[in-house]
Amino acid sequence: RELDKLLKNHRKATKALDDFQNERHESQYPVDDEVLMEEEGAAATTTSAITPTTCPAARVPDVDGFPGIPPHCVPDMIMVWDFLCTFTRALSLLPISLDNFAAALTYQPNTKKGIEGEHAPPVFLAEAHLGLLKLL
Repeated sequence: RELDKLLKNHRKATKALDDFQNERHESQYPVDDEVLMEEEGAAATTTSAITPTTCPAARVPDVDGFPGIPPHCVPDMIMVWDFLCTFTRALSLLPISLDNFAAALTYQPNTKKGIEGEHAPPVFLAEAHLGLLKLL
C-alpha cells in the first residue's frame, strides 16, 4: 500500500516535471520575428503615448517659473534636486517636488508679527544637510 502511494506520487512528479520542461522548451529563444511584431503591435495599440499630461516626468520645468532663483543658478539647483531625489532612501529624506525645493531655497521668513497665513520654515534643507552629515 505504501509502495503504491510512492509510485503514484513519483508518476505525478514525473508528469509535472515533463510538463514544465515542455513548456520551458516551447518558450525558448530565439523567438520568431513575426511573434515579436505581433506583440509590439498589440502593445502599441493598448498603451497610450507618454506625454506631459500623462507623465509628470515628461514635463519640461519652467525655468522662468522659479522666482527668486537667478537663471544662471537653475541648472545647479536642478542638479542638486536630482541628487537628493536619487539618494532619498540613503539620506532618509521624503521625496520633494522641484517647485517645493525651489521654494525651500528661496524661503524668507516674514519679519512682521501677527500676519495671518504665515508659513513655517521648510525643514527639507535641514533634513538634507543632516542626512549628508550622518553619511560622513
